[in-house]
Amino acid sequence: MQAGSGFFVDRQGVIATSRHVLEGASRAVVRLSDRQEGEVLEILSDDPDCDLLTARTTLQNTSPIALGETGRIEVKEEVQILGRTSWGERMVSEGHILGFRKAGRMELLQISAPLTAGYSGAPVLNKKGEVVGVAAAFADPSKELNFAVPIRYLKTLKPSRLSWASLREKSVRFYAYVTETGVAEVLVARDQKRESEGVAVPSRARAASRPVTVYFKNGREVVCDAAWKEGGTVFLVLQGKGYAVGYKEEEIDTKKSFAP
Repeated sequence: MQAGSGFFVDRQGVIATSRHVLEGASRAVVRLSDRQEGEVLEILSDDPDCDLLTARTTLQNTSPIALGETGRIEVKEEVQILGRTSWGERMVSEGHILGFRKAGRMELLQISAPLTAGYSGAPVLNKKGEVVGVAAAFADPSKELNFAVPIRYLKTLKPSRLSWASLREKSVRFYAYVTETGVAEVLVARDQKRESEGVAVPSRARAASRPVTVYFKNGREVVCDAAWKEGGTVFLVLQGKGYAVGYKEEEIDTKKSFAP
């Protein structure tokens, strides 16, 4: 079962979320904090190139959140993220805007507010309670490497002609290359494809039938869906995430991590 977060944009049950949350699903249920439930009826607008969509649900008299302006976002501005963990617990994450980060033809917000699995599609709110971004990905929460899609991309979504159950085209995934000093580059690619915007996770790295534990020389252990070496870099696909994070080979206990 795939889970994600989202938020209402009007009082008639229209919800916004990350597009990949609905990919491959045969049914989508929306659960509110007061235990109300509804179902997704149709996609109103979507764009796989920025991994966003809006959808009509069976819920009515919903409470929308006002949308802010990307042009008014300031570095060091305080933000909150309202989302749910992958196990369904409602969480509030707090931090600051660290700046804008180029990602292919897109621009992402880099934020210090920690993200975890399940936060995809969650609203990033400024102090006025306006949505300034939509939670997209995290590379390493301990290093403040968390990213959101600026709200302008949601505002410019084009109407969709798709049935919500026909989201066959893969949305983009964000790939962060990380060094000990932070993000070196954020790339954009589609699953198992190599495109001009970035580099996808190689198919050989997806061959593992079970999670892989990677051991760092500082004692840290990370469970990954895949891990592989390219030159002097070790790439990790964090468990439950669709993008790779690169670390210098000297940071990793490669003998222990890649033992046969």
